[in-house]
Amino acid sequence: MITPEAELAGVMEPFGRTLDDQSPAFVARLRAEGFVGDGEWARIKTWLREAMEIVTGPNRTVFRDGDGRLVLDANANPRNANWLRIAAVHRLTERRVPGWAAVWLWRLHGDDESSLFWRRVRAVAEQPEMGIEPVRDRWW
Repeated sequence: MITPEAELAGVMEPFGRTLDDQSPAFVARLRAEGFVGDGEWARIKTWLREAMEIVTGPNRTVFRDGDGRLVLDANANPRNANWLRIAAVHRLTERRVPGWAAVWLWRLHGDDESSLFWRRVRAVAEQPEMGIEPVRDRWW
């Protein structure tokens, strides 16, 4: 039986590198502990592939237009476009969940802030081997 970690490694392998944060390890742990169902897992693998395309492709966040002016497109990277949702995941879990994972988990469960799901995510994030820091600068 293939492990969740191996499944995600298979998604990243064609790109010749890993993602730029610890999101794959974190969501793999959530999957291994039974907190991510089959349909959600399929969506996460699709989103991981999209994230890999972003981090291995050209930087679309900053570019020059036809007149040579510097242009910023904050929406080119979902972590920029969804920073409020990432902050909401940090608030719900009281941990600094990796950015990509926070975006994906919000897409799956962001409409249910009282959910048992968020308590489970927090419990996994608190595991010392995950290395996920607690939120220290609460602004909420």
